[in-house]
Amino acid sequence: MADFLNFGITRSAPANVNVPTHNIAVTVVDTEADPDVVLADYTGENVLRWPSVLSTLTADQQDEIAADVASKIIGWKAGL
Repeated sequence: MADFLNFGITRSAPANVNVPTHNIAVTVVDTEADPDVVLADYTGENVLRWPSVLSTLTADQQDEIAADVASKIIGWKAGL
C-alpha cells in the first residue's frame, strides 16, 4: 500500500496554458422517485465545458477538485 506523505496543494496565480477542452454531457436523475425525476440536464446546449466549468464552482470546490486531480496525477506518475 502506498501513502502520500507531505502532500500539499496551494493556489497560485492563474495560468494561461494550452489544455484540452471537453464537453461533459449528462442527465442527473432521481431513480428512487416514481416516476423518475430529472434533477439536472446537462445535455445539448447545457453541456458542461471543461475546464471553464471550474469557474462556476466555489473556491473550496475548486480546491477540492485540484486536490483530487493532483492525487490522481501523483498516483499515475508514481506508477500506482
